[in-house]
Amino acid sequence: MVNYSHINSLEDVKLYREIYGEVTYKPNKNNNFIIGLQRQVYNQFVYEGKVNAPNVETYVPFLEYLHKFNKKTAIRLEGSAMFTDQDYGSWVYGLAEFTIAPHWSFVVSDMYNYGFNSEKTKKANNYPSIVAFYNRGPNRFSVGYIKQVEGIVCTGGICRYEPAFSGVRATLSTSF
Repeated sequence: MVNYSHINSLEDVKLYREIYGEVTYKPNKNNNFIIGLQRQVYNQFVYEGKVNAPNVETYVPFLEYLHKFNKKTAIRLEGSAMFTDQDYGSWVYGLAEFTIAPHWSFVVSDMYNYGFNSEKTKKANNYPSIVAFYNRGPNRFSVGYIKQVEGIVCTGGICRYEPAFSGVRATLSTSF
C-alpha cells in the first residue's frame, strides 16, 4: 500500500506533505509482519502555532509483528524510529501489546529521544507508558500510567495537539 498527501494553503504555502508505504507479509494464519516507511513534512506554525519554527521533516521506518497463540490470545510487537533535525530531534519507539479476546488488552511502550541536539532538548528523554484496556460491547475503558511529550497525537485517525503530560490517565469511549 502507498499513500501520498499534498496540502497547501490558499496562498500556496506548504502545509503538509506525506508519502507512506507499507508491505504486509503473512507466512501463515498465526503470524503477520508489516514493514514500512513514512516521509513527512509539516508546518509547525500552522499546526502547532509555533512562530518562526521551521517545517518538521521526518523519515520514519517501522516494523510490526503479530502472533496469534490461539483464537483468544495474541501478542503484537511494534518498533519504529523517527529521524529529524527539527523540533525535539530523533526518536526510537517500541511497543508490546498482549490481547485476551474479547475484552482485555495490555500495552507497554516507550519513546526515547536520542537526537537531543535540537534547541528544545539538551539531553535524552524517556517517555514510558503502561495501559490496560477493557472492551465491552461498544464501550472501551482504559487506565494506565502515561508520560508523553507535547505535540500532535494521533489516535484512531484523529490528530490533535496535546500538552506534555505525566501521570495516571483513565478514558472511557463509546461507539454508536
